[in-house]
Amino acid sequence: MDRSKAIARVRLDSNGDHIHGRGLLLVDALSDRWGTDLYHWGKQVWGELKCEATS
Repeated sequence: MDRSKAIARVRLDSNGDHIHGRGLLLVDALSDRWGTDLYHWGKQVWGELKCEATS
């Protein structure tokens, strides 16, 4: 959850030596799809992972 109402987007620049701002890059790489739900207090980012059944 995030109190900011700015739409979440993947940052492709490394932004120098800063260590934050890369979370959505991981979410995008690992999930089948992801999105942002906006609320009156801010936003929540969600992701869906595909699981294959094993026998």
